Amino acid sequence: MWQELQQQYGIEDSAGLLLLTSAMEAHTRIERARAIIKREGEVVLDRFGQRKANPACQVERDARSGMLMALRQLRLELPKATHHDDD
Repeated sequence: MWQELQQQYGIEDSAGLLLLTSAMEAHTRIERARAIIKREGEVVLDRFGQRKANPACQVERDARSGMLMALRQLRLELPKATHHDDD
């Protein structure tokens, strides 16, 4: 995906490449967090047996925010089809 975006939008300056790299690293964190959430669920039990939000939910949210910020700084927008609201 990095190479596709880099070529499609002609990102060649060092600042742009750094932002694109940051966006792709955040995308990787999103996918990893989603895999954990899918496996463990959105709610998990803590050491006392109390329900709490899976910490991976916060990782996913923070990574999404970082990715979208980097893409906005590059003046790129994700197509609607890439959002995974049904996961």
